[in-house]
Amino acid sequence: MIHARALLACCAAGWACAPSARRLVDEPSPTGATLGEAACVSSPLGPYDLGDAALVAKAVARAAEVGARTVRLDLRWSLVEQAKGVYAFGAWDAPLAAFAAKGIAAFLIADYGNPLYAPPGADPSDDKVPPADAAPYAAFVAAAANHFGARVAALELWNEENAGFRFWKPKEDAAAYARLAGAARDRCPRGAPGCVLWFGGLFFHGEGPVTPALDYLAAALGADPRVSQLDGFALHPYPLYPPSAPPESGDAGETPIASMLSHYAAIARGPVPITEYGWPSAGDVDEPAQARYLARAALLALQSGAPLACWYDLADDARHGHFPPEGDFGLYHFDDAGADLKPSGKAFRVLSTALGAFAFSRDRSAELGAPTTVHALLLTTAARDAAATALWKESGPAANVDVPLHAGVSATLVDRAGAPLPLASSGGVAHLVLGRDPVYLLER
Repeated sequence: MIHARALLACCAAGWACAPSARRLVDEPSPTGATLGEAACVSSPLGPYDLGDAALVAKAVARAAEVGARTVRLDLRWSLVEQAKGVYAFGAWDAPLAAFAAKGIAAFLIADYGNPLYAPPGADPSDDKVPPADAAPYAAFVAAAANHFGARVAALELWNEENAGFRFWKPKEDAAAYARLAGAARDRCPRGAPGCVLWFGGLFFHGEGPVTPALDYLAAALGADPRVSQLDGFALHPYPLYPPSAPPESGDAGETPIASMLSHYAAIARGPVPITEYGWPSAGDVDEPAQARYLARAALLALQSGAPLACWYDLADDARHGHFPPEGDFGLYHFDDAGADLKPSGKAFRVLSTALGAFAFSRDRSAELGAPTTVHALLLTTAARDAAATALWKESGPAANVDVPLHAGVSATLVDRAGAPLPLASSGGVAHLVLGRDPVYLLER
């Protein structure tokens, strides 16, 4: 495990201590979550894995190894309530306790429908059909809040409900969802124990039959004023499916992740946790590209003020290597490949642990006089006694960039996996060559 102090001490040949005009304590105070606080993994366990102690132990150990501070788990309504009014939450208790023992918080997706309350004619084996009446769902949410209380950070109301062909059958309906969320808010009022409720994470793009997230959220807010009283508005800022575009891309119908978050937040007017994002290491995205996109997206999300960034998901599964690439999103290889960390897992671990105490302070890109495709984000600790400037170039050939160092600091340079890099400096300036992989200029 790599830690910030060890990183700052490494690469002694690269120390650079020349003064510059600006001191670390003169930088803006960091805002929002730290990289550690935002580090989250979505779906480390499936809803049918909770009773397998070996699978739970493996997921907990892996989440702890990569430094996740939060995990997102399914709370399947159809599994919890199999007789009307009788709730069985016990299967979730042991996994939650196991994660908590490692210092890992959890939030639960209160999903999906329940055949007990499905409209007439619905397939009784399909739990993606919403209930005919919102009241039973609201009762389920209230019962979950009562059972779990402070043991869960939040309850997310459904998942990708704007992709109705998959998750709100037969077709998405923002007004119907608003009634469901509003009823849950009534039964689980703001401030009551366990009643932190989030709008279910929306897939951003209006791809195929999907209603665009911005349109869907606006329609839901307009349909029921109770929706505005939710505690957060989750978003899934994936590129167009299957994800292959870089997180900064605005080409061919893509939207940069920072724009997704800012446009969505402008409508939500509340916190926007990222409850899923990711790229599969498949097709046009190889494993190194998956790692660089993870790091760049996480940093841009932090800059945009996202309180949480949940990578989907923890490990590749048996579907890996096939299309659609649902089995290739993991931070770990599938077990038959040794289950070792992929480059993306190592990139995640550096952000969550070595840089875990750092939060966004300011954008340094303009001061460098570099091409507009160069990013330079200053991250500092709360005390501003240490800083990390994350730097990369979106695309194209490498760029030479001079980065002013702060006064009275020692500096080192590491790559996205935390390995030391040689650092050239003179006259209080670090001389870097930037490519598509982020590097971190650490100062203390």
